[in-house]
Amino acid sequence: MFYDRALSYNEQIACADCHQQSFGFADSQAFSRGADGKPLSRHTMALINLESRNHYGWADSSKGTLADQMLRPLFNAGPVEMCWLDYEQAILSRLDNRNLYRHARETLFPDVQVLARSHVVESIVTFENTLVSRQSDFDEWLENDKRPDDAVILWFRLFASERLGCSRCHNGPDHGWPWLRQYRSPWPGHAVGSTCRSGTGPAAISCAHTQKYCRDSALHV
Repeated sequence: MFYDRALSYNEQIACADCHQQSFGFADSQAFSRGADGKPLSRHTMALINLESRNHYGWADSSKGTLADQMLRPLFNAGPVEMCWLDYEQAILSRLDNRNLYRHARETLFPDVQVLARSHVVESIVTFENTLVSRQSDFDEWLENDKRPDDAVILWFRLFASERLGCSRCHNGPDHGWPWLRQYRSPWPGHAVGSTCRSGTGPAAISCAHTQKYCRDSALHV
């Protein structure tokens, strides 16, 4: 369902059109486009290691679960993403009329007669929680004590330092909080995606693949 364009009202985009697998489930474009072809207001965030976060989205830290966050692209009206606000029942009927989804509903929810919003959200959230990356050089250092180059250690000390304060927003399981204590970072650990004054701190775990950075894509390579 994550890859199915039938999820949008006019069958023009799927989740995977903005969250592209080849770019760390983010987007190489500054701003993705909604189903109506108009650009969105923020850059698409990566979907790696979502199971370790407790905040989602660029600016609204109230989305405490991934299921809550999933409603935003479905129902956003300004700008439009999937456009479920006016077409929810038509989209659900379209999906339920497909043999693949009808069979899945009958298997997973045998007492349910029609596909509901909650089934769609649960299905996509379940898939997104499988997008886990724990084999980077940093993970090898953290988990297996495989020492990286001295330059990497130097840069990580700066990342975790009080002087730069990167770890104030970018921390948690994806950034190895036990190591932050070793380098005397003064801030307690929070899950990745903790909030700061400018919004939610995005994970830096897949930044080598995403190409665009910041919610307005102001930084890129």
